[in-house]
Amino acid sequence: MNSRILKILLFLSFYGIIFSSFSQSAPANFEGSASGMIITLTWIPENSNPNSGYVIKAKRNPGGVFPSTPSFAALPLTNDADLTDGAGMIEITDENIDTYNGFTNIVAGAQYDFEIFTYDNNSLSSAASTTVYTIATDPGAFPGSFTFTATPAGNQIDLAFTKASRPPMSSHGYLILRRAGSNPDLSGISDGSAPGGTYRIQTISDSTATSYSDNTAVAGVSYTYSVVPYRVGFNGVNPINETYNYGSLSTFATASIPLVSTINKITGGIAPSPLGS
Repeated sequence: MNSRILKILLFLSFYGIIFSSFSQSAPANFEGSASGMIITLTWIPENSNPNSGYVIKAKRNPGGVFPSTPSFAALPLTNDADLTDGAGMIEITDENIDTYNGFTNIVAGAQYDFEIFTYDNNSLSSAASTTVYTIATDPGAFPGSFTFTATPAGNQIDLAFTKASRPPMSSHGYLILRRAGSNPDLSGISDGSAPGGTYRIQTISDSTATSYSDNTAVAGVSYTYSVVPYRVGFNGVNPINETYNYGSLSTFATASIPLVSTINKITGGIAPSPLGS
């Protein structure tokens, strides 16, 4: 091998090491949050090495598929921030930007997945990812004609209520709350969380339901009940816990199962005196 070729190889090897030291990394702390139908993405800019900007991909889950990751040769992108079809991809050409909230036509009660890439003058980094959930639409308070009753029936208390709705949508279900001695409240119930609560005794997932029977009530205890409607997003048939949106408390209804007193009759007459008197 002559000295000229050797010098060329050494030169290429040397600069290859330099180029590899400038390989891009995905931005750190990539996170997202939703406020209504606006999703804001944030990250720490990756400017420790020379780079040009970022590519962000988005998809709705379910209902969307990530666009193919572009090669560097495919840049610049024609930005697609419209998520009507469940997917989109945009390019940011300033490496110092650390926020983006430009995706549009985001729907309520859904999961959105995002990936971000750093790119330089010849390549893209690996991806950093995050997931954001939007809260389902508000089921609203019960209408003014709402009726709610609690009636003792044998060894249970039967509740009856009218359907909650906020046209054109109805609730997906209801939480049944019960408290002994006073009105239940919404303690432990919060939007964006699965059904819970200090006083919840049942979750009804039937949107057409208008009744419930409490067969765990104890006789002689005065119970106060309330019904809370909710809406939620679904992934197939499964509710997405992070999308629950709970309505307001209904009016309250109080009932108790009466105590039944039983007097045992003593039979057999009067026992003889032990003293024989």
